[in-house]
Amino acid sequence: MNALADRIVVLNNCRIEQIGTPMEVYSNPATRFVAGFIGSPAMNFLQVELSGNDEAKLAKLGDGSKIDMNIRVPAGGSYELDVRPEAVRVTESEGTTSGKATVVEHLGDRTLVYMQLADGTPIIAQDGGRSQVSPGDVVNVSFDTSELHLFDTDGKSYHGDRQDA
Repeated sequence: MNALADRIVVLNNCRIEQIGTPMEVYSNPATRFVAGFIGSPAMNFLQVELSGNDEAKLAKLGDGSKIDMNIRVPAGGSYELDVRPEAVRVTESEGTTSGKATVVEHLGDRTLVYMQLADGTPIIAQDGGRSQVSPGDVVNVSFDTSELHLFDTDGKSYHGDRQDA
């Protein structure tokens, strides 16, 4: 028995944003609106700069750290990189970037760590259920590059071709 319908329609201001199964909509949001509407806690929204040519698949965060997008991306410019908290993991070793924990929410089998990157960007990461992170700690995080979503300035999803890892 499913808790949701087999297919759902996401409306925004009387306009259809996306139609699909609940997991299709959750995993592959067509627009930024859908990305922010589906899921709890909310998706992380990160402003990034894509450099051109050879480095086009590298997204530079506001704090200067870089994420390998693992997809063919459009030419350089400003984009929004969206990633669900479960795809941002607290790591003991050096990660992609680091942030200062502001709130730590223990949920039994997992812990949500709300933090701010060096440039003030808020981000939510996931840690294990027995996390030792406390508010005020500086923690490293890494990104599951297979779960990144890139949106253009109009809020439309950019679906590049995934690269072999």
